[in-house]
Amino acid sequence: MPAIDLARLRKQANRLADFFFLPDEFMKHLREILDFYVNYTLRTKENVAPGSNLKTYRTPPAVLTQIENELRAVATANPDHALNLADTLWDEGALETRLLAAFLLGRIPPQEERLLPRLTAWTQQIRDPDVRSALL
Repeated sequence: MPAIDLARLRKQANRLADFFFLPDEFMKHLREILDFYVNYTLRTKENVAPGSNLKTYRTPPAVLTQIENELRAVATANPDHALNLADTLWDEGALETRLLAAFLLGRIPPQEERLLPRLTAWTQQIRDPDVRSALL
């Protein structure tokens, strides 16, 4: 993993946010960012996500935080698109993409009628009962 150049990461995250309304393009660019920042010093999945059966890019938390910072305003202003992008991120099935999907759901107003069914469906996909009960 290269050292994180915060100026470069900000530019990458800002460019990624430009694809917020195009989920397929967003995923393409997100994968490139996650691949770029892979932390090869983490040798096993257990070091990254203990107890998880999800694939992981082993991306440092600072990368996801910067992406979240860039998406926060646009997701809050566009809950329908945030929900669509969250579905795409969740379906990707990686730890980092699911964390971003959960972040986007957090930007959607609680009165949104499609939010609860989505959360219910996602928690049904989680096999670990401890994780599922923590989400509920």
